[in-house]
Amino acid sequence: MKVIRYAIGVGDAFQLGSEGRRELEAMASKPVSDYVFSVTNFNFLSELLKQLEEKIFAIEGEGDVETSFEMELASAGLSAHLTDGNILLGAAGAYEWRGTVIYQTRGATVVGKTTPTPMSLSDKDGYLGYSVTTVQHGGRKHVVSGAPRWQHEGSVFLFDIPRTSKQITVKQRLTSFQLGSYFGAEVCDVDLQGDGDTDLLLVSAPLFHTHGDEGRVYIYTPLRDGSWMFSGKILEGDSREIWSRFGSALAELADLDGDGLREVAVGAPHEGDHSGAVYIFRGRRDGLETTPIQRISSSTAGPSFKLFGRSLHGKLDQTGDGLPDVAIGTQGSAVLLRSRPVVNIKATMTFSPEKIPLVESRCSSTADANSNIIQMKICFEATAVNFKPRSRFISFSYVVELESKRRTPRATLTGGVSRREEFLKNVLYKHCLTQQVALNCKEKDVVNPIIITVEFFLPKKVNTPGGDPQFIMNYLLGQRITQKLNFEKDCGDDNVCIPDLSLTARPTIDTLILGHDQVLSMNFTVRNKGEDSFFTVLHIVYPSLFYFKETDDGIKCGIPEKDTTKELVNLKCDVNYPVFKKSIKFSFKIQFEVGVIKYYLSSIAIQANVSSDDELPKTLFNNNANAVVRVLYTINTVLKGNVQSHVSLNRTEKNDQVLWFYFKLSHSISCKTKQLEAPGKSQAAGPWDATNTASQSWKCHITSLKRMELAQVTLKGNLIVTTLTRLNLEKVKMKSEAHLRYDTSMFKQVSKEMAQYNNLILPTDFIFLEMTNYIPIMVGTSVGGLLLLLIITAILYKVGFFNRNYKAKMAGESDVGNTDDVVSTTQSSANLPQSGQ
Repeated sequence: MKVIRYAIGVGDAFQLGSEGRRELEAMASKPVSDYVFSVTNFNFLSELLKQLEEKIFAIEGEGDVETSFEMELASAGLSAHLTDGNILLGAAGAYEWRGTVIYQTRGATVVGKTTPTPMSLSDKDGYLGYSVTTVQHGGRKHVVSGAPRWQHEGSVFLFDIPRTSKQITVKQRLTSFQLGSYFGAEVCDVDLQGDGDTDLLLVSAPLFHTHGDEGRVYIYTPLRDGSWMFSGKILEGDSREIWSRFGSALAELADLDGDGLREVAVGAPHEGDHSGAVYIFRGRRDGLETTPIQRISSSTAGPSFKLFGRSLHGKLDQTGDGLPDVAIGTQGSAVLLRSRPVVNIKATMTFSPEKIPLVESRCSSTADANSNIIQMKICFEATAVNFKPRSRFISFSYVVELESKRRTPRATLTGGVSRREEFLKNVLYKHCLTQQVALNCKEKDVVNPIIITVEFFLPKKVNTPGGDPQFIMNYLLGQRITQKLNFEKDCGDDNVCIPDLSLTARPTIDTLILGHDQVLSMNFTVRNKGEDSFFTVLHIVYPSLFYFKETDDGIKCGIPEKDTTKELVNLKCDVNYPVFKKSIKFSFKIQFEVGVIKYYLSSIAIQANVSSDDELPKTLFNNNANAVVRVLYTINTVLKGNVQSHVSLNRTEKNDQVLWFYFKLSHSISCKTKQLEAPGKSQAAGPWDATNTASQSWKCHITSLKRMELAQVTLKGNLIVTTLTRLNLEKVKMKSEAHLRYDTSMFKQVSKEMAQYNNLILPTDFIFLEMTNYIPIMVGTSVGGLLLLLIITAILYKVGFFNRNYKAKMAGESDVGNTDDVVSTTQSSANLPQSGQ
């Protein structure tokens, strides 16, 4: 079936031979006599309508295949591809929108139909020819055409070029990965090396959806039989852009970076709210890098563009600068972007001397000032990759940094800094400079090399000769180099040091007396029978009773770490850090202060281990050393006592006498005692003590005695006097002794002066007295006195002492005598004898 075109002209302007008539004839079907009408009014149109109703064609979907559309709605040229000077056109609307491919040469046009599958209703609206290209590999060349609506999934068909036959024989069909993804909307052959063989086939699915219409591109690789296989790799855009329709356009680009391999551009025209973007993917010998090397947004070309990246082309040099340009289609316009000239910048570092010498005296006052200085030479060499430079000079910046990952670098550059940045303006393509590297003389880590990094980059904006595009660095070579500045090692030809360490440990004392000894010193000896040992570390584990005090030179210990669960302390010390030279022995002392003990210990153990980074397991058997120290507790106890020193005894006494003994020692004592018989007379001549007399001993156990605590023990003894009186001695001396004893396996008396107070002797003298009974004497004296009184009374009576006359006479004489006392006394004295006659 074909389309009939009627040309109708109304009015006098379409008479035969007129210009208007010729235009109608050009538009109408042939013969023009049947399809060109010239009328003077519109009434004739009614008659013409009746004629058309008789010849009306079938509507889409209502007629059979023979009466349906073929090429009337073909949309030929929706896609196009040049191959060998001929043109391949995609006609997605042909054959009821099943689509087909038109192969047009200079002499003929061939329109093909797909086979062996007959055209059925299931193939309608497949849109074969929506995209078209050719691939060639291993001498085989095929047409590749996408049908993005084929069975609502999309497919890509590979078939031979329809040179003469109208039948298209399908060789392979690439199936879609997701329903409705529009798989096959774009196809692109990629010849990475430009050798004529297709290396990759790209198939886009711009409506591939995860959260929106993100889109993606699938990469296919050829097989030996000429078929193509999915490589498992895909290209994707910015994951944040969920409506970008990535893959709406694909294009192979010329070599942009000068590596001899072509690149690929992918359009995402709906990215950024329909502003659009283009992604550039770098070609590699084994395929494409799946991470884009550049993203070009629409704002790069202009802020007003829409659907930037809806079409792409990048194989021609439109500006004549020798560099390929990229044409990007937008809504209503096209943008031409120039590629930038690429330069390679290579940087190298050399050192003088090549290694840092290990000079042990480099920190001394007499050390050479240059012993810590390394001369570093940095050279930059720039080369043009894809253009011919117009100038001999180039400008760029560089940054040199020492040990960027260390908080405190071990070395500095000239000026005392660890990082220096400098802009080199208009320097030759080969340029060298010198920096000094100064090592910190007190740095202990002289094993790990010093990492030096040099980074270089071109300025973002710089004027170029003739307004050419600004240089860009070849990122393939990197913009940074890192080099190690090593320290000297005496490790043999393999430059790998294998040490052989051994350790011995001895305490300076065998017994530690707690309460007396304030410091415990440990003597350590480390030997290295192998090669140089780096980072030699001594690990010590000791009870928490001790506190780390100090070490000898050559040893640096860290902060002790206490293990509270085991009451142990871990101490880590660096031995001859950082390099313990080969074939040497190093002895040193570590001191610990003795603290207060909280629990009983009979001995303490100190464990030590020496280790290095590179020592082999087979030589580790002698790297451990253990030391055991006996523990005694100091005792300084004073024994004092008191007892009656003199005791008087009456031989006639029949009751026992109590003796009290007082000893000041402890508050918690239990004692055992028994009664003794008195010694015989033969034993009583000398002092009574434990050597010559049967004695009683009390053994009292002290359960606990705190520091500066005082308590008293009182002993009571009954002295049997009647037994002692039988000895008929005037005096007896008795010695009471007290002795302090302690467990020598636990305690030790350190002070000799205090030792004398451990023994105590208390003497007691017993004196026997002859006691007189004064009662008879007193009775006899009283009776005798009474008899004498009676005799005197009788005599006085006989002489008339008790008569009245005599009393009166005596009273009269008394009155005369009062006149003169002196005379009276004398007289009285003379008369006294008379009265006695």
